[in-house]
Amino acid sequence: MIGAVGEPVLSVPTPDVPGLEPGVECYRVGHLSVIRGREPSNGRWHMSVAHRERLPSWDEMKYVREKLLPPDVFLVLCWPPKDYWLNVHQYCLHLWETRDRWLVEHMVANGTPAAERSRIITL
Repeated sequence: MIGAVGEPVLSVPTPDVPGLEPGVECYRVGHLSVIRGREPSNGRWHMSVAHRERLPSWDEMKYVREKLLPPDVFLVLCWPPKDYWLNVHQYCLHLWETRDRWLVEHMVANGTPAAERSRIITL
């Protein structure tokens, strides 16, 4: 578990892993394997987080997100229709950057104190 004894070691990124797009980086964070990159077609962030024996916890996902991605990026955990599922690793979760204006505005409106809701969101 992240933070149980202290922060896990965040390994130095391993660039240019065979089979992955150029620029994609792989990390070890405690017992987690993390793959981080940007989609070549649109520059959006994508991060895969896996554990060998179970799904990553909320605290683990939060930790790697805060350590490895810019703080102003809005991310979603996608759940497509079953026909589109791709389950290569049983215990892997994916975070995808979203620039969907409605979704980002909804996240800001529901996750931001009322006094700060007037800020402008640019996507």
